[in-house]
Amino acid sequence: NSIDAVGESEYVFLNANSLEERFKLQENFVLAELGFGTGLNFLLTWKLWLKTRKKNSFLHYVSIENRPLTSNQLEAVYKNFLNLKKYSSSLIDNLPHRTTGIHDVFFEDNNIRLTLVYNDFSYLNKLDFLADAWFLDGFSPSKNDTAWSEEIIKFVFNKTKFQGSFSSFTSSSSVQKKLKKVGF
Repeated sequence: NSIDAVGESEYVFLNANSLEERFKLQENFVLAELGFGTGLNFLLTWKLWLKTRKKNSFLHYVSIENRPLTSNQLEAVYKNFLNLKKYSSSLIDNLPHRTTGIHDVFFEDNNIRLTLVYNDFSYLNKLDFLADAWFLDGFSPSKNDTAWSEEIIKFVFNKTKFQGSFSSFTSSSSVQKKLKKVGF
């Protein structure tokens, strides 16, 4: 149910990366994600950002998604998350076309830039940013092996600031070994 989905995302991604504390301290925060999916992690991050951010700070949320959902699909999902309605409505109103490429969406009143990269994860190597935190939301290696290739994990490592963090639902030993091998 939707309460569990919210609780899981908050626990695995927001809390595990200590975002509440970190948002209070940093003026510019870059958060990156493999797999935008329904956008739930973004909506929860946005809500937390407004509650805890440092005055005049800026959030850049970068998410890579190869198969973006349609607005209709997202609206159907968001009916389960009424407490996020003001965020989900604004997101749907500003969603870019589902075409391959880099799409920037600005939520100026909230100092948020959402960069949706509609491409495969290997495109990450062509992007120019360093993340403070990562949401590695690519499910398990058996469901999405491309998210967990050593090449992609190395790209993630190379796009992470010193003392940056990451979190994931997966606890696969093969993923753990790859994360350690590339330097995490």
